[in-house]
Amino acid sequence: MAAERLSHEGVDAKDIVTQRTVEMMYQGQWRSLAVAAPSSVTDIETLIDGFHREHEREFNYRRDDAPVSIFRVGLTATGMVPKAELQTHEVKKNTPTTDATREVWFDGKAHTAMIFERDDLTAGAKFDGPAIVEQFDSTVVIPPRTTAEVDTYLNILIRVQE
Repeated sequence: MAAERLSHEGVDAKDIVTQRTVEMMYQGQWRSLAVAAPSSVTDIETLIDGFHREHEREFNYRRDDAPVSIFRVGLTATGMVPKAELQTHEVKKNTPTTDATREVWFDGKAHTAMIFERDDLTAGAKFDGPAIVEQFDSTVVIPPRTTAEVDTYLNILIRVQE
């Protein structure tokens, strides 16, 4: 069923990885522990032995004589997909200009900061702080004694001036 769902999403069968687990606990305990399980379980004792080993690794003790309860059986299916290629933009060195300014405070002193709209900054834009870059969902503050540069992915890289 899980492989069918991933296949329906366009994942090739060779790119589907499944991982099975059985969560178990010592009877009377409230804490369960997930143990890897094979695709075909033919022997419950093998699972229980795995639980004892995993319990000792995780909690530094085991109780081989205590009854073990199976709490949950799980399956995780993961579809391996190609790494996304991020859009790049041609870098053209430029110094953006703006008429918008605002008074800002850094280290107890007032400064006049340039105000830029994020969408107006192109790859290669470079300017000194203090500045504010505004966009719909965030604001980037470029402090004094720093330089901001927009890279090929439109990231704003801020570097401290020496």
